Amino acid sequence: MAHSTPAIAVAGALAYDQICVTDRSLMDDGHPLLNRKLTHITEDFGGCGGNIAYNLALLKRPTQLLSCTGSIDDASYLGRLEALGIDTNACLRMENHYSARAVIFTDQSGKQFTGFYPGPVPDTHYWLRHLAKVDWSATALFIQAPYPATLMHASLTAVRQQSRPPFAVFLPGQYADQLSATEVCDLVELADCIVGNEHEILCLEQHHGLGGKLVIRTHGPEPIEVRLTDDARVQIDVPATSADVDPTGCGDAFAAAMCHYLLQQAQQQSMTLPSITESESNLSQL
Repeated sequence: MAHSTPAIAVAGALAYDQICVTDRSLMDDGHPLLNRKLTHITEDFGGCGGNIAYNLALLKRPTQLLSCTGSIDDASYLGRLEALGIDTNACLRMENHYSARAVIFTDQSGKQFTGFYPGPVPDTHYWLRHLAKVDWSATALFIQAPYPATLMHASLTAVRQQSRPPFAVFLPGQYADQLSATEVCDLVELADCIVGNEHEILCLEQHHGLGGKLVIRTHGPEPIEVRLTDDARVQIDVPATSADVDPTGCGDAFAAAMCHYLLQQAQQQSMTLPSITESESNLSQL
């Protein structure tokens, strides 16, 4: 059944996050980093796909999640998402596997290092067969969160093959500096919009000029740069904060809010998403 409020589909990882804090720098003056004592550690729900879906649920945006989890430990996470109203019917559960897990270290300056176990990764053909069963009828926008390159390509291809393709947003994330030139070009061409931080966008630009795409580049507390499809540029200031803010997951929260805003503007103005994203005035309010 189609939602009266346009829905967003998100493909990406669900992960249990172990968030660790150290009072020493993660840099070590050029010497091998042997160990760091931790001052704090917590475990929470994470993974880019799960983070984005969570933030969309807080915004009351109908959300369908496409992911692959391990049945050994995924029950608590899936139950949490379902309690928030997120549709998890398109999540694959792999028997005898553990779900993805991230171990995130943050030092006193805010620098981070993340060790990520991707969990079960289905082969491309199995993932494509799974995607063919997904009901896309209510989906106005699709977010491809960071995932193994073959699965990102398969998901974006499946979206493009729909009779009414959703607007496709590609977040390269932690895979940006691991993608080959061919993978970058293929993924970018399948997307309508690219969202990433300074490092991630620079990695893509080594292989593709990103011309003709809506490109949204963040840079910590520095202004957000929005490049429209005609190469016009818009800068958006980031509000200052007087408190220390843990940056874990902030990119995912930003992506969710941005996509929610674009759909909200399109619905309020009775315009298509491509039309909304061609307007400097609409994007300057992000």
